[in-house]
Amino acid sequence: MAVDRPLTGVRVVDAVHGPLSITTRYLAELGAQVDRIADAAYGDSLADRIANLGKTVHPFDHRAPEAASLLAAADIIVEDCGLQLRASQPAQVIVSVSPFGQGNSLSGWQASDAVLHALSGELSRSGIRGREPLLPPGQLAWQCAAVQAAFLALQSYFLALRTGQGDRIDFAALDGAVQALDPGFGIGGSATMGRPAHLLSRERPAKGFQYPIIRCADGHVRLCLLAARQWQGMFRWMGEPPAFADPSFNRTAVRYKSPDLLPAIAAFFADKTRAELEAAAISYGVPLSGVATLAEAPTLPHFVERASFRSEDVNGATYPVPNGCIVVDGERMTPDAGHPRARLVPSAQDLSRPFEGLKVLDLGVIVVGAETGRLLADQGADVIRVDPPGGPRWQTPANATWNRGKRSVVLDLKTPEGQATAQALAKKA
Repeated sequence: MAVDRPLTGVRVVDAVHGPLSITTRYLAELGAQVDRIADAAYGDSLADRIANLGKTVHPFDHRAPEAASLLAAADIIVEDCGLQLRASQPAQVIVSVSPFGQGNSLSGWQASDAVLHALSGELSRSGIRGREPLLPPGQLAWQCAAVQAAFLALQSYFLALRTGQGDRIDFAALDGAVQALDPGFGIGGSATMGRPAHLLSRERPAKGFQYPIIRCADGHVRLCLLAARQWQGMFRWMGEPPAFADPSFNRTAVRYKSPDLLPAIAAFFADKTRAELEAAAISYGVPLSGVATLAEAPTLPHFVERASFRSEDVNGATYPVPNGCIVVDGERMTPDAGHPRARLVPSAQDLSRPFEGLKVLDLGVIVVGAETGRLLADQGADVIRVDPPGGPRWQTPANATWNRGKRSVVLDLKTPEGQATAQALAKKA
């Protein structure tokens, strides 16, 4: 039975050009009716097709008479033209997206994915020491910013439903990218080898402090040897070579500084396929994965089982494209056109932030879980963080940032008492 999508009945107008136009696709996936108005009816590039899947595209711009009724009926308008639209209804949400925001000294600057990466601070730690910064592939910074813009539009709409008052949002892509990318000052955990941030080199990391990618018979694999038990599994797998039998190799720093270890592992992997290495790594408890090519990625069992991709025809050729990012009640939210439903009637609560009164139980692990709860806490939710005995794994500035605004409880979920308390908290969340 198909689930009723969370945004079914919500009406959205998209008047965005360029890489941030994918912002409203996430709303379409969740069931919103997204009407895209643009000079070009439907871009012919693969990127345009991906960004506009699930939208109803209209071949006119915001100045056309036909656009007036769409703009007036919208619950949410996302635009990048600086239209300065007047809200047609008290609860209407208007989100203006741009590279650097409006009305500031950077508003006239041009942006690219590389510029957003650089200004976020991320490139201070990206690449190998002594060489130029290493840019991530694709449009990662724009994509991260677009997700943040979609979340911002939704939380503003949620607040409008609760208070009856809409809002006009000035969204800067740089702010959105900074929220989601991993900045240089935020580095922590295993990447620091246990050293506090003020003792780290101001340069990019040395080459030795990377999870190595190693060539094998049919491509490459990536290897992670952090814990002593992981190294011991690798040592047994290699046949316990005497050159690496010294107990000091149980320490990560010793392994990374060894000039002979990685070449020895590479020689051991050279005549084995990715599948053979993955199977053996599982049996020895060694974290290892084959590195898939771009063409291979959509055919991987994980993506196939989850229906992560769909086929689209572009200019006579068929390509795999993302098939929706979210699964609700076991059903993937695919980018298909939304269906009409009666408009939700706003209430008139006296609130200043959208998630006031919402109770959240945060059992997330490290960055993703902690950041998700933090986004909700920042907007007024009462977030209770569950930590294991001894507290968070790393007591770092980054950990404090991830968990700001939350309450905390320490539970041992391996005990019946801890499980019972977690169940009781979950019933109230």
